[in-house]
Amino acid sequence: MSAVAYTSAELIGIGARGGWFTPRMLQMWSEKDGFVIPEIQGHRRLYSPAQAAMVLIVAAFKKKGVGLQTIRFGLPAIEAALKDRRGPARLKIGMTTKGHTRAWWSGVALLTWMVDTDAAIWLVDAGELLRALPDYPGWTRKVGIDE
Repeated sequence: MSAVAYTSAELIGIGARGGWFTPRMLQMWSEKDGFVIPEIQGHRRLYSPAQAAMVLIVAAFKKKGVGLQTIRFGLPAIEAALKDRRGPARLKIGMTTKGHTRAWWSGVALLTWMVDTDAAIWLVDAGELLRALPDYPGWTRKVGIDE
């Protein structure tokens, strides 16, 4: 676990403010669906920054109506994008109805993919979502949910 960790309560607070997920959904994603498996310390569940980011991104796609099976298909691409050296600030993630997932840091590459694909696309501004996580690695200053 990295030096920065988020508790279930912190993630639920962020999720509730954004209308993204409920405590029950977070529990299902970690216990049943296996999207994220937090570290358990006593009675607390701790999520790494990457896990917290994954929770917010999955929640954003769910809020847009994307099914869990489609999201599950795109998880490897989302995980790779979160580890990319370019950082989270300008990260955009797109997913098609077929589950094909791409990440961009440039609008030109995004537009090219949108023109070339033959399926509907859902887009998530991951950089904007991750601003809700205080002390997220890659940000140069602490950014709150309301900024």
